[in-house]
This record gives sequence, C-alpha cells and structure tokens, in this order.
Amino acid sequence: MSSTDNLADDNASIKIYPNPSSSQITVRLNESGKGKLTIYTAQGKSVFQSDIRDNISELTISLKDWQARIYHMEFLTEKGARQTASFVKIP
Repeated sequence: MSSTDNLADDNASIKIYPNPSSSQITVRLNESGKGKLTIYTAQGKSVFQSDIRDNISELTISLKDWQARIYHMEFLTEKGARQTASFVKIP
C-alpha cells in the first residue's frame, strides 16, 4: 500500500480525502441523512463527535491540532445504517 492509498477499501461507504492529510479532510457520506459521526483513535478513544442534523453528504473537518496517527470514523444514521472508514493524519 502506498502512502496515498485510501485505507478504507473500495466498497467503503465513507470516502475521505485527501488521505493521508496534514491539515483537513473532506468526508463524503454514501448515504446522506441525519445521524452521528464519530472519530476514534486506534485505541478506541473518541476524539471527535458531531450530530448531523441536516441531510448532508459531505463535510470538512480540520485536523490542525490532531496528533499524527491512524484514525477510524463511523457514521451511524438515524435508521441504524453504519458506515465506516479510516484515515491517516500526518505531521
């Protein structure tokens, strides 16, 4: 895997770009709608949470003060659908 490959597989329901990133990421949700977006460290610690209240399919998240490491993202819709992906924050 090269450093520019998306860590999520091709069938992932969340697309994150650029990946890896040093400053910000754009998150594209496969299924727009209301729900909760959570980002975790590899150790399972929640570092970001956002309630998505509008039917959006894309958002931008600043990584300015985040540590360089691998993160895992989960979007849980109101209907119970779960979308996941991973990304790398670089220095």
